Amino acid sequence: MGLLRKKLDVKSGIPDHIINNLKIWHPLHSAICAAFSELTQMAWETGRVDVKSGELKELKSALPETGLGFSYSVSDHPATLLAHYESRFAAQVTTRSLEMQAKVIDETYKPTKLDLILFRPIVQGFDIALGDLFSATFANISENLKQSERSLNLQDIELADDKGVWNEVTFIVQQSEDHTKTKLDTKKTETKKANKKAVKKTVSKPSKPLSLTFKILLPQTLLQNLLASCMNEDGPSVIDPENPWTDHMRQSLDTAVVPVRAVVETCRMTVADCTRFEIGQVIELPGVSLQSIGLETEMVEGSVNFGSAALGIYKSHRAVKLIENMNPEFCPESCLN
Repeated sequence: MGLLRKKLDVKSGIPDHIINNLKIWHPLHSAICAAFSELTQMAWETGRVDVKSGELKELKSALPETGLGFSYSVSDHPATLLAHYESRFAAQVTTRSLEMQAKVIDETYKPTKLDLILFRPIVQGFDIALGDLFSATFANISENLKQSERSLNLQDIELADDKGVWNEVTFIVQQSEDHTKTKLDTKKTETKKANKKAVKKTVSKPSKPLSLTFKILLPQTLLQNLLASCMNEDGPSVIDPENPWTDHMRQSLDTAVVPVRAVVETCRMTVADCTRFEIGQVIELPGVSLQSIGLETEMVEGSVNFGSAALGIYKSHRAVKLIENMNPEFCPESCLN
């Protein structure tokens, strides 16, 4: 039993097709900028998008203590997606909405329940964009992927902790270079004198453009399935028009989904012996080693062994850990580079 209870340490990594296909987030990124611009009456635009991986506890604990958090779940299951906006997002919305002094817009701003209410238009834009993103790929999930919880304290939000490796996608929202020239949306009842003062105050002292961040945490398996479905529906982009098939076939291969089996042992028996199997019958496996379990997948030619693994425990579940390099016949050196 000692071997069965052996805990496995997991080395997290980000597959290339996740890093190379961050463009799938562009519609959602743009939707946040549009809603934020309208709510603050300032011009905001999309910045860079970064992604990293790790365990849920590690990624969640690294998020700022203050901010606005929203979780999303499927039906009654634990939440599998978290959207977190830094506190300066809330500060921008609240100060513009209540015409407060801009000096409170910094990292020390602590959001309150009022911020959650005033932030609702941005969250609604996010929800719609998120639904559109998943509706094109997981119709059965998008119908039930709903906001399940909102909080000012991330520790109060429970996420499914049995999903293995998680990804953190970071979005930068930055002010446009000409943000200081944005005109105020004045009311018709205001006098021309008040309008002139307001505009003058806006453009008199240009400030350095701000950059704000919001993050999404989701299981890496969910992101991989999302990417695979997007590429299956839209088709991968062609990088080299003179030789498109290399990239096309490689991207199609990388996103293909195949079953993976952990095989303890394989023994050969006659068909006659197999037909005489009975409940309770013992089948000997003399060559079993829990430190060397074969990993197989099903290809066109049949089952293919692509590596060996050790059996153990990870997060209270049975798991296997790869203990040797991939079988070169399954993954040639040219594919590993």
